[in-house]
Amino acid sequence: MLLADELVDRRVLMGSLGCSNCRERYPIEDGFGDLRPPPREGHDLPGILESVPGDAGVIGALLQVTEGPGEVALLGRLATHGHDLAALIPELEIVCVDGGLHGVPEEPGVSRLAAGRMLPFPSGVMRGVALVPSDDPLRLGEAARILARGCRLVALDAPAGTAGEMGRLDLELVMDESGVVVARRP
Repeated sequence: MLLADELVDRRVLMGSLGCSNCRERYPIEDGFGDLRPPPREGHDLPGILESVPGDAGVIGALLQVTEGPGEVALLGRLATHGHDLAALIPELEIVCVDGGLHGVPEEPGVSRLAAGRMLPFPSGVMRGVALVPSDDPLRLGEAARILARGCRLVALDAPAGTAGEMGRLDLELVMDESGVVVARRP
């Protein structure tokens, strides 16, 4: 359940998101949702992210998402490309998952949040997912879980073995070249 204390252009800037299963409330402040599992107190969010591999145009081309509506997830360090990717693909919501974005200003087309190991999305909902697997090796499985059928998972700066892991996650390999691995959910 979403409780919006402050809304601007249909975007929640202040409020909370409640879970009917666990009865927990997750804060939304300045448009940033902290969806990490409790206890959140005493566990500070990291600082703003620094430069990352790739660029929004390359990530968009690898994802092969050319128009909205829909949602694409950028996980970890790739979340810094959210603004540029949103500008390239109108009507697409870019969901950026990294705690380092808590100080970044709110903007249309970009949702910012922190999450625990499990991503707070139903299975098969994202039109594309991009990440750097070495940021959190267990995130690859979660990225595959939230990927919709016929859509792509992009791994940049991928360590050896990433293509094999994607195969074990029932994804079809599209590309494995120079640290870039792209797979598709059949």
